[in-house]
Amino acid sequence: MDEGNDFLKIIKKRILILKIFILLLISVLIIIIALIINSNSKNGILLDVLSRQQILTQMISKDANRKLVILKAVSNGMFIENIEVLNGKISSLNDSLEASKIEYEANLYNFKSGILKYQDKTISFNYLYNGINVNNYIDEVESITFIKPVEFIIDNDISTLETEKAILVINTNNEQLLMNWNQITSSLIDYQEQVAKKYFTVSIILFVIFSVLLFISFFSFNKYMIEPLNELYNGIKNFGTTNRNVNNFFSTKKELKPVIHDINSMFNKLNRLIELIGNLNKDVSFDGILNYIYLSFSEFIPYSHIGIALLKEDNTILQASYGISDKSI
Repeated sequence: MDEGNDFLKIIKKRILILKIFILLLISVLIIIIALIINSNSKNGILLDVLSRQQILTQMISKDANRKLVILKAVSNGMFIENIEVLNGKISSLNDSLEASKIEYEANLYNFKSGILKYQDKTISFNYLYNGINVNNYIDEVESITFIKPVEFIIDNDISTLETEKAILVINTNNEQLLMNWNQITSSLIDYQEQVAKKYFTVSIILFVIFSVLLFISFFSFNKYMIEPLNELYNGIKNFGTTNRNVNNFFSTKKELKPVIHDINSMFNKLNRLIELIGNLNKDVSFDGILNYIYLSFSEFIPYSHIGIALLKEDNTILQASYGISDKSI
């Protein structure tokens, strides 16, 4: 009984351990998927902002050049539109330049701080400082003269030599800024691919571990459930046969030995009872039956003597008639 209980405890413990491992693996996989989704979302927003910075750089350069053309036309008196219309266009360009400059500087500040506000979302990307050295790229961008000449163009509505110099600086540095922002974008994409590869590798490893544990689960189920049931079925199928040397294909692990022993013992008892009934039907003598019982059932029922008592004289006297004992009695 104790061996059977130990066996059940072992099975329950192993099943519990397998459940815990499988649940942990599933939880880790879910966490990895969530991290991948979160990382892709953050990187997607960063890519949008980086693309916006390139667009803003081009917009600022384009509007500044358009303003210079109008200022020159007004200064030379060579214009085909009404002066009020041209002044309105200059004012509109100033507003556009100011808005673009403010957005450009805000995005640049966000990149420096590591916290980005975009479309009512606030994300932190400090992890990129170690991944792609954002600070170095931002320092290079800030070292390029761009905002001051833009402010000069906004504040001056007269075509002068200084205005043309400011436009020249804007046009020259515009290309360099585009290259720098594009370099940051490429680095971010490369970093995202590296992170995705790491997550993919970890996911594959966890999937392999999960598959191994699943295989172990099926193997354990077969060993501890299917095999005993199969042996039980074979025992029922072989009821009453005279062949007691039927081979089983049980695993030989020590925790299965109590089960093997219990099943084999049960069917041995049943088979011997069937043989005993068969001997009774063959009119075997009491001595023969007693001898068979003594030899066959002593391993199941501990005894040192068995016998038969018969009723005599109208069932009023019980008299011992036959008996068998071991040599110690």
